[in-house]
Amino acid sequence: MADNADLANDVVQQRLDEALAARAGEPVRVSLTDCIDCDDPIPEPRRQAAQGCVRCGACQTLHEDRRAHYAR
Repeated sequence: MADNADLANDVVQQRLDEALAARAGEPVRVSLTDCIDCDDPIPEPRRQAAQGCVRCGACQTLHEDRRAHYAR
């Protein structure tokens, strides 16, 4: 007979399976090799960590700071 922990584990596993199945259909995002703002190369570690990135770390920080400023 299943106890509460077993039932909870089953629910968690089902939701995890659903989330993974939903994500499996998502396209793989490809990072650019050069920043769209400064044209410097985007370092490979950043390209791997932030898949789909289009800016180098410095330009991304500036971009986010500007967006935060205008969102106020």
